[in-house]
Amino acid sequence: MKKIILLLTLTGLSLSGIMAQADTTAQPTVTQQDAIAFDDGSSSILGDFLDFVVNKSKKKEKKESYKGWDAKAYAGFGFVAGKLKNSDARIAHGASYSVDFGVKTIYRISGIYALTFNTGFMHNRYKIVDGLSNNLTGNFIPATPTNFVVNSERFRTWGLSLSFGNRFNFRKTRHTGNYLELSVYGSYTYSRNYITSYEGENNASATVFYKNNNLFLPFEAGGQVNLGFHWFNVWGRYRFTNWFDSAQTNVKLPRFVIGIGVITL
Repeated sequence: MKKIILLLTLTGLSLSGIMAQADTTAQPTVTQQDAIAFDDGSSSILGDFLDFVVNKSKKKEKKESYKGWDAKAYAGFGFVAGKLKNSDARIAHGASYSVDFGVKTIYRISGIYALTFNTGFMHNRYKIVDGLSNNLTGNFIPATPTNFVVNSERFRTWGLSLSFGNRFNFRKTRHTGNYLELSVYGSYTYSRNYITSYEGENNASATVFYKNNNLFLPFEAGGQVNLGFHWFNVWGRYRFTNWFDSAQTNVKLPRFVIGIGVITL
């Protein structure tokens, strides 16, 4: 009898263990891997949102950063082009030139458009051959002295210049890129000299300076076009005004100058 009771007890314990194990495996469990997967999903959504906000802010900042001021040094050199008008004399083109240098201030309104302001110095030199002095009227430049011939004649000016321009960039940029610039300029010529050199017999020579008299007008104005490629540019300038007073002489010096320039980056 005792053996039968002991056998039934062991059998009951075995059945209870099997049922408990079945209940445990039937219940759903959340593993560590599932928890990590859930966390990754929430972090991805939040990360995408933050990336969107940051990129939006960067794009807005980049768009606004096109605006601003720049100040750069510039210099230009060009040769006079064209002929004298109302005179038998001619211009020595290789020896007639214009030099200018100064500071260019640039105000960028957008990535493709800017306003420019130049302040600087401008120097012009015209070399004349075949006796221009004999074609000028009045007592400012008299006829060639007796027993002398004209060796060379030069008209020189130094002036303070101002200009205002419109710059169009070929692509959006915050720096000096490729551009087209249209500008107008004015200059007050504080120094205006007409120099005549004479040669005479026995190697005699004489040089006469005519300075800042009423024959030479003190103001210059014109327009200029620049085609720029970063630090280098080519330009053409046209002068609207005359150098000589038309009431005293009808001689007109050439108005065109074609040259090259550089600008700091």
